[in-house]
Amino acid sequence: MTPELELGLESMPLIVPERFVDVVPGDLSLNLPPGFTAQVFAAGLEGPRFMAWSPEGVLHVANMKAGGAEEFTPAGGSRSQIVALPDRNGDGVADTLIVVSDDLRWAHSLAFYQGDLYVADTHQLVRFTQPDGDGVYQQRSIFADKIPTASSPHLTRTIVVDETNDKIYLSVGSTCDVCRERTEERAAILEFNGDGSGRRVFARGLRNAIGLTLHPLTNELWATNNGHTEAVNSLPPEWIDIVRDGGFYGWPFAYAYQVYFDFQRTGTYRRMLPLTRADSLDVQSMQPPAALIAAHLAPMAIHFYDRQAFPRMYHNAAFVACRAGFRGPDPGHKVVALFVEPDGSGARVGDFLTGFWPQPPRRSTIWGNPVGLETDEQGALYLTSDWNNHLVLKVEFPGIDASWEGDLPDTLSTGLELAVQATIRLRGVIAGGQAPRVLADLSSLGGPEALALIARDESTFHLETSLPTEGIRGRQRIVVHIEQQTATGVRRGGLVRTVVLMPGGDLPILDDELAADWEALPSGALEPLYFAADGPVYSGDTAVSMRVEGEGTGWTLRLNPAAAVERFGYRALVFAFHPGDAQPGAEGRFSVSPRPDALVDLLGTGQVDFDQRQWQEVEIPLDPQNQDQKLNSILFTSNIRGTFHLDHMRLVSAYVPRATAVLETYIGQRPRHLSLEQNYPNPFNHSTVIRYHLAAPSQLRLDVFDLAGQKVRSLLHTHQPAGSYQLSWDGRNDQGRELATGIYFVKVQASAYTEVRKLLLLK
Repeated sequence: MTPELELGLESMPLIVPERFVDVVPGDLSLNLPPGFTAQVFAAGLEGPRFMAWSPEGVLHVANMKAGGAEEFTPAGGSRSQIVALPDRNGDGVADTLIVVSDDLRWAHSLAFYQGDLYVADTHQLVRFTQPDGDGVYQQRSIFADKIPTASSPHLTRTIVVDETNDKIYLSVGSTCDVCRERTEERAAILEFNGDGSGRRVFARGLRNAIGLTLHPLTNELWATNNGHTEAVNSLPPEWIDIVRDGGFYGWPFAYAYQVYFDFQRTGTYRRMLPLTRADSLDVQSMQPPAALIAAHLAPMAIHFYDRQAFPRMYHNAAFVACRAGFRGPDPGHKVVALFVEPDGSGARVGDFLTGFWPQPPRRSTIWGNPVGLETDEQGALYLTSDWNNHLVLKVEFPGIDASWEGDLPDTLSTGLELAVQATIRLRGVIAGGQAPRVLADLSSLGGPEALALIARDESTFHLETSLPTEGIRGRQRIVVHIEQQTATGVRRGGLVRTVVLMPGGDLPILDDELAADWEALPSGALEPLYFAADGPVYSGDTAVSMRVEGEGTGWTLRLNPAAAVERFGYRALVFAFHPGDAQPGAEGRFSVSPRPDALVDLLGTGQVDFDQRQWQEVEIPLDPQNQDQKLNSILFTSNIRGTFHLDHMRLVSAYVPRATAVLETYIGQRPRHLSLEQNYPNPFNHSTVIRYHLAAPSQLRLDVFDLAGQKVRSLLHTHQPAGSYQLSWDGRNDQGRELATGIYFVKVQASAYTEVRKLLLLK
């Protein structure tokens, strides 16, 4: 997922002009970064979707649900309209609503090109002209006909005009959730020449790319995509990316970066099998998307901000309207800001405008559904809501722009001192106003709520402090508040920097002994735990031996902490399992749950194999949906009988410190084979470099073992794209202790491939 930024949203009332007080509820509020305001620009519409500015500078909007259409279904006949919303007196409010073209079936987007109005209807591209110049487009002609359509789903079509190259692009969604289309023009982006000729498929594999736009600097086509509705509500993530000529973007085989769908599901998913060689080659051609955001957010318009009115950090950033969210892990109903390089690299995303769903999960409290985005010449941002309240909102920045200069870690191990040194520079301070007040709120880190910054001059302020972080976990904010009293009122601004405090290492539960603050509660036919040195040992001096008496008798084992464990910052429960002489029986079951997560069937998922009488490492990822909940128990439930063994159980930290023993480098080009190189130097004293090559994207493990076959260091366990990599290891074990002189083995596992190299450590 794309890293997230905190933009310091603050709640403020939605400004409702006098003319709309009978149409818009008066108690609505939104959350925006400091210094921004939002007001209603137009109301009384029927499903306003995408917008465009006419050559005369009048905002036009596709009034898609005119005539009383349902949320996702046309009313029947031709009901959609294009309406103009002029603001002749410049008061920031539309004066009236003028229907400039109608008799459309399901008009979603529009564009002006060479004086004409182009409308993307569900079944055709229509061109309107205004021969008398009165702003009403009476003459109608079909620019492109027989656009693939169906009764449902994905009826909307998005048009973008590339004036530089005289090209017109049109997105066409799929006919289903997952299926093989009968026409290549579904789940695709079509390209036309400006005169309508040259119709072709520009890009494929886009389930429903509703948002289309051109980058203001590169003129490349960008899109947002709505992913398929997989059963897991956190998958698949929605993507935002550059759309390249001839590119394939995954659907209906894969999502994100070459991650295949779960074809074992019922219905259309299983009917996709078997995959062909052409299918696999398409998936292998996928490139990493510029950004991945939470599943089921339903990203709509994408709009690059190419004006100067907003603070500098937003210049050439992209705004993305997210219409939904109730099916996924993020409540959505918001606008996000995407900060990304023109080539699609370095993406970060932050919530910019929220509040349309003030009380999730109560869906009855949703009062707006963001869809379209545009900016005017003065730099104000316009946003449509096409359901619950049918509005056009106007977002402006009359506040104080500020910048943060100084280094602050994104992530820090809890317990370390957090040093903060920053210079805050203000832009747009009003001459003749009072001196600005700049205060830092450090309360989330145990500091003061209003620490006054040191003024260097009227626009430069310095923040310097050190904060302990012992006992603090999770995402914490440093907020800088800015105020200036002027003759016209108080102008505000602000900055937010976020530090994520993570556990500095793994949390041991069971090794040579059960951790002191944990207790074991066996029940049923399971005998009490005992630690034995004379049986198989995975790590250390002893392992737990467990014996079950009786045929087919069920039992449970609970490992309970003395106090519930903060889950944040731990990514998985890991333990070693040895089947000993135990047998699962004909209807054997063996499951584990790091509660409050669901039970994981270790036999059904193949994570343990009773035919392999050796140590097996089991990893149970912790459900990210439960990160804010506490772990209150680890539950094993089974009916296996005999004696088996457990060892090296721990919660694995997701945090890798900056000063780490493992430094990973992605070198880039795709190798032709999968291999592990000999480390260098070898022998080594302080550190050694390990290189490996992946010919295809793989789930990879890289571990170090001693001569006895015990694992002493887990270097990597992650999914990686194809490429060549290197990392350095400093000769320490998982607990950070220096290992003794001796021979060690580094082992790489990727899919079915395993390779081992010998290392010699000299102290």
